[in-house]
Amino acid sequence: MKLPAELIYPENLISQDIIAFFSKKLPINFSFENFKPEGFELFLPRQIHSAKVVEVNAPSVFEIKADAGFTMKKGLLIGVLTADCLPVLFKSETSQNRLIVGAVHAGWRGSVKKILFHALKRVFTEKKGLPEKTFVAFGPHIKSCCYEVKKDVLEEVKKSFGTIESFVEKRENAYFLSLLKLNLFQVKELGIPEKNIWICEDCTFCKSDEYWSYRKDGEKRGSQISLIGIRKC
Repeated sequence: MKLPAELIYPENLISQDIIAFFSKKLPINFSFENFKPEGFELFLPRQIHSAKVVEVNAPSVFEIKADAGFTMKKGLLIGVLTADCLPVLFKSETSQNRLIVGAVHAGWRGSVKKILFHALKRVFTEKKGLPEKTFVAFGPHIKSCCYEVKKDVLEEVKKSFGTIESFVEKRENAYFLSLLKLNLFQVKELGIPEKNIWICEDCTFCKSDEYWSYRKDGEKRGSQISLIGIRKC
């Protein structure tokens, strides 16, 4: 895959049948509309920090409002863009060995709305994916070492999850949120085995020389891209 950035291939998604990766910094002027990955068509949603999940059967770039997508169609890459938010890639398999793949954009709003849970739940109920044959990869994002949040965010976490203790660290008079723990909770709630989960340890804020960080770079920045797709052959 020709991209002007270093790529990270999660170990649990390495397969002859699919391609899946998280990128590091893309150029600030990178044209996603003109990106033509060899052997694939491309789907990127217009991200709105929602819990909207769409099934994808055709290419589209920034036309459909959503923050997660999944597909069974071969030759179609599904992706999300991030610059601190948590990108999630997954693949699942049915009892007939059919593959389903998907990508999720999980910022704090999407995580609180349980977008990953809703995406995987649809895969299991509508496409008959099996939890024990589902593999989830969490990409580079701002970690709890750096992700300070205010009380309004804590209130939304508590409203959705019933507690903040499992997801928040208090240091002195500040609160730091773990997007990873919010989403791990959702994955485990669906019965996906822990051995099927891969986690990137990189913090986009700590490693802002390698990744774009909204918290550090502000509006004048580029993005990372996360992509997954089923190969045609």
